[in-house]
Amino acid sequence: MEHVVDDLISALDPGPSELLALVGGGGKSTLMLALTRELSQKGRRVLATTTTKVWYRQAVEFGSVILTDEDGWRDRLHRTLETDGAAFLARRRLPTGKAEGISADLADLLFACEGVDHLLVEADGAARRPLKAPEPFEPVLPGKVTRVVAMAGLDALGKTLEGDLVFRMDRFQAVTGLGVGDLISAGPLVSLFTHAQGLFQGTPEGVRRTVFLNRLDLTEALEEANDLAAGILSSSSGREVDVILGSLTQRQYTRMTRTQDHGDPVPPHSEGV
Repeated sequence: MEHVVDDLISALDPGPSELLALVGGGGKSTLMLALTRELSQKGRRVLATTTTKVWYRQAVEFGSVILTDEDGWRDRLHRTLETDGAAFLARRRLPTGKAEGISADLADLLFACEGVDHLLVEADGAARRPLKAPEPFEPVLPGKVTRVVAMAGLDALGKTLEGDLVFRMDRFQAVTGLGVGDLISAGPLVSLFTHAQGLFQGTPEGVRRTVFLNRLDLTEALEEANDLAAGILSSSSGREVDVILGSLTQRQYTRMTRTQDHGDPVPPHSEGV
């Protein structure tokens, strides 16, 4: 079943309150910023953060950046969410130009606060590459996470495997079976989302899983992109996964869900913002 939409709220179909963690490569920060803006424009109070590190220049795009190593940060956060509807929270600004993230425990506490409707967390890093596989210690997921969105950049499809396309190359090769110089195709990439050591590594049972295949506008391998989405949905774990195929820059998304064996469609999540 497919739904073509032009906004992220329709594509992701968030519930009235979500702690959403973003993992993988291919546009996590861009997705988090766009979703923050859409949700806040709907009157929702959105807190964006990271449990790793992000560039401080990216954090400021969310509006107010609040640092927990400064006195009075809780009061400032509450006021900002009430007046602006959105803020970015980090622990401190680093000399490297990055913002250090908060702990997973603090994310859980903030999600429990009445002043936060949606908490969006960048839970791993990808060094701006379209593809990645996690190390054993990744991602850093809050305990109260309600949704994990695993991302990949479709601009890597049809290219030969090289270091500038992949973060954590050794882990990526172990999960996909690809070697340096091999063609990146749909078949091996399915395992990035279905393997036990793939992008959903550490996702608790019962937590909603969404695959977001971004940068459709930057790939010439359109058939491979569709094969990748179909392969994920037809896998043994595909029954538990939604797949979004599209482009954040063009704001066009196809939301795909698996059909049950007896032919009935899997109903989309119905609790909207």
